[in-house]
Amino acid sequence: MPVNAVNLVLSPIVGSLFDRFGARYFGIIGYLLMFIAALTFALTITAHTHVWLIILLFMVLFFGITMVMMPAQTNELNQLPHDLYADGSATITTLIQVGGSAGTAIAITIYTTAMKSFGAAHPSASQEVVLAHGVQFTFIFIIILTVIGWLLSLFVSKSPQT
Repeated sequence: MPVNAVNLVLSPIVGSLFDRFGARYFGIIGYLLMFIAALTFALTITAHTHVWLIILLFMVLFFGITMVMMPAQTNELNQLPHDLYADGSATITTLIQVGGSAGTAIAITIYTTAMKSFGAAHPSASQEVVLAHGVQFTFIFIIILTVIGWLLSLFVSKSPQT
């Protein structure tokens, strides 16, 4: 719920700032926030991590996602002629769904594999410790994706859309 509140509150703000500054800075800053949250998750998540820290980190992560997604989609559509907006929107939506599904499948595979290998190497470890290890490895995957996204965001045009 707090993550949805972050998205709800920040989307209109990011939208109005996008009109002034364009998409580039939102990608750079958004991916940086996502990187910081994912790195903090990977380094600090344990079986005893407080729920408030998890909620806070997810809020930062989704603040970054909000800063990346809406400006990127708007910037992509702004590159198209008006008569292709519907096709562009459908293509973006399809790519988001396919990419999200593939990313989720890869993340779950990493999570499950990390848990199984850690559990086999440490048979006396509690279920919570094994789970935390799987989460840590999953966030390493997310860190890699955010670094790739951040590098790509450096190539986005600097000028705001008019």
